[in-house]
Amino acid sequence: SMRLRRVLVPWLVLLAVSAHGASDFDNDLLTDDEELERGTDPRHPDSDRDGLPDGKEVLSYGTDPLKWDTDGGGAPDGEE
Repeated sequence: SMRLRRVLVPWLVLLAVSAHGASDFDNDLLTDDEELERGTDPRHPDSDRDGLPDGKEVLSYGTDPLKWDTDGGGAPDGEE
């Protein structure tokens, strides 16, 4: 019973966090649910590998976290 509790309780906590959309596996400021909705990778903080975390692109810079060069200028978003 005690062994089952040790296994079950952490799993239930993880399930509860995920159910509320608060899980952010890659710590990029977008929840895993938001990343799945946007098409970004919830396991990698910089889906397009342009030097900016997905959350910063969406919440701060207004760039596309799926495009390495949002404005098409030839430089990655992280360098502009």
